[in-house]
Amino acid sequence: MKQDRAILDLVDKMTIINEQAQLETFLKNISKADQKKAMTVCFINAHALNLCYQDIDFLNNVRACDYILRDGIGMKILFKLLGRNPGLNLNGTDLIPQILNQFKSRNVSIFGTQQHYLDISSKKINAMGLDVVASADGFQADDVYIKNAENTPADLIILAMGMPKQEHIANTLVQHISQPSLIICGGAILDFMADKVKRAPQFFRQYGIEWVYRLIQEPRRLFKRYVIGNFIMLFHAMCLTIEDRK
Repeated sequence: MKQDRAILDLVDKMTIINEQAQLETFLKNISKADQKKAMTVCFINAHALNLCYQDIDFLNNVRACDYILRDGIGMKILFKLLGRNPGLNLNGTDLIPQILNQFKSRNVSIFGTQQHYLDISSKKINAMGLDVVASADGFQADDVYIKNAENTPADLIILAMGMPKQEHIANTLVQHISQPSLIICGGAILDFMADKVKRAPQFFRQYGIEWVYRLIQEPRRLFKRYVIGNFIMLFHAMCLTIEDRK
């Protein structure tokens, strides 16, 4: 299938990081103040892979990102089936705070979630030593984020409005802003920072199954995504494996 081949190309483009020292170098490189252009970071988990099959625009927006990172055990299984090295598990909830630490004393804009949680996150990010210069909730039209980014330049832009909107906004911003910002598709990161959503215990995080904990917390809302969705993802993984061997 044509879409299988496009997704295999996406897998090949993903940035794989194998050890902590390599991760530290990666974090320093993406936070350099002398970047020449806006750069985008996104995370691909099982849900994102399913969306790639459902939404061609989402697939194209993900493929356009500069750094595409593997998140979760579902993607690890896919990499293993394809005979590829999955590297470290890199999810936004753990990695974005590390990126924020690299941007101390610099400007950041945060777009996403509801206003109440956005305000709490803004205060926490300021307390980390950054300066939140612009914010907007995650339910605005594209031009609101474009105007904010254009009128108030920031070294770092965090998008936390969920897939597929945040990936669309990320690549829309790249086309409109002139400053060399690092733009991160952060999912629920602001909700986690504002304590709207609780992190899973370390055991779940260690084995890349944080989704199990979230499912336990919100079974009705997340059943389709994490139970049905995981079976669908495994089916796609088998299709990709067959296509890869042709």
